[in-house]
Amino acid sequence: MLGHLTILEVVDLLLMLGGGGILVGKLVRHQRRLGRDPLQGSPLRVNTLSAYWVWLALLAYVLSGLIGFGIAMFYNPGGPAADVELWRTIIGGNIAQLIVAGAVLAIAAHTFVAGLRGLGVGRQPFGRDLWAAVQGLLVGFCLCNLVLWATDAGLRLFAPRFEMPMHGVFITLAMPTTPLFVRFNAILGAALLAPIGEELLFRGILQTACQRLVPPRWHSLYHRWIAIVGVATLFGLMHLATPQQVPALIVLGILLGILYERTGSILAPIYLHVLFNSKSLTWHYLESVVNTVP
Repeated sequence: MLGHLTILEVVDLLLMLGGGGILVGKLVRHQRRLGRDPLQGSPLRVNTLSAYWVWLALLAYVLSGLIGFGIAMFYNPGGPAADVELWRTIIGGNIAQLIVAGAVLAIAAHTFVAGLRGLGVGRQPFGRDLWAAVQGLLVGFCLCNLVLWATDAGLRLFAPRFEMPMHGVFITLAMPTTPLFVRFNAILGAALLAPIGEELLFRGILQTACQRLVPPRWHSLYHRWIAIVGVATLFGLMHLATPQQVPALIVLGILLGILYERTGSILAPIYLHVLFNSKSLTWHYLESVVNTVP
């Protein structure tokens, strides 16, 4: 059976097995601790986030998109109108991520005790953040692939005529007419800017703020779990351009939220998000190379 798999598919299976092994190990460790809540002992993020600041962050998110796409409208390298519109979307999205990241950092510096350190910047050594992100990547890769396979099977069974759209970044990279400047922006945005902007907003602000909206119970961390799952669901739904990936992205969002809570570091989920997107970009490139080899 393995003889029919490509090298990339074999590597995928090995990565999934590695992630499954880590997940089983953590579940066994959880049982040995008599089922203690995995979030117990997680660091606190003392803050004064109120509805005002949350709405301000969301307003910054909306305005950053309008500003980014407005600036991108001045970019006109020529080519088919549909292609130029897609290229402008890529560039505008990158500008928007830069603006929203700056706005969120400014809000966090004002509302978190200890400023950006309270948000989780520089809270623990780089190596610990990276190691936590690598483990999260393997677990996430395992779970997300299983969910993707289940979603694909469900769509083929119940909606056989549904055509799964490709992400705009991959469409842009696949077009031979795409200018080098746009290719650079597509990779930069997907691999770095989007993970930074999205994690700062979704995990740093929204997940933290949601915990304040749910009244805590004595000896219970349910308010943290509600915030994790709620924001992860919103995170997945924000990617409706590729609806077949929404369930898997919700699972990824939950893992990102748990990682943030467990480490108290916003850098850990950012690193995981960067690695996850970079892996997808790398596999897309390698598959394109393999398909063009005569």
